[in-house]
This record gives sequence, C-alpha cells and structure tokens, in this order.
Amino acid sequence: MPASAAVGETADSGAVSWRNGRGGRSSIGLSAALILTAMLAGCGPSKIEQLKAENRELHDKVDQLETKLSDVQEKATALETASDNLKEQLGRFQSEDWRDVVPDAQDPGEEVDKAKDDLKQAVDE
Repeated sequence: MPASAAVGETADSGAVSWRNGRGGRSSIGLSAALILTAMLAGCGPSKIEQLKAENRELHDKVDQLETKLSDVQEKATALETASDNLKEQLGRFQSEDWRDVVPDAQDPGEEVDKAKDDLKQAVDE
C-alpha cells in the first residue's frame, strides 16, 4: 500500500476495507451485539410481563377476528345460496306461466332478504 493511502483503504481499488490500522477485523458485529444486549438488559421482569400480557391480548383479538371472519364467510355463503335459488326460480319465467312461478319465487326472495340481514348483522358486530 502506498504511503499516501489512508488506513482502511486499498491502494488499487480505492474501496474501503473493514480492517483497522492494526490489521484486525472491524468491531461492527461486536458493537451491534453490545447494543442489543444493552437494549435487552433494559427490559426488566416487569417490562417482560407487560409485553407478555400485550401479546396475550393481541392473540385474543386475533382469535376474535378469526371467529368473526368465519361467521361472516358463513353468512356470505348462505346469501349466495339463497340468491342462486331465487335466480333459479325467476328463470322459470322464461318457460312457465308466471302464475305458477310467483308463489314459488316468494320463499326464495324472503330467504335472500333474511340472508342479507344476517350478513349485515355479522359484519356490524
């Protein structure tokens, strides 16, 4: 290395190396480990218990949301089924007398309304 090159710089590429003036490896990893240790040391038993309690609360909220999502999915499937049934009954207007179709379409129509209300209630809870 020429005399004009700075410590930590290679003469041929100009790139900075991770070596100090004594030829030892940089202590970046050691510094990071020391900082992490100092941060963890600041977490006393009361802080750890607080974090555990917050973790439990978050898990409970996740469980509640998963239950709600499952209920909403179930209600959405019921609405889809009721809607398909109504479409099937209304499709009969193409080939049958309307007087025969209307009575059969009333129940599926009411099922769609009920399924819609159930879904709305499940989402709003």
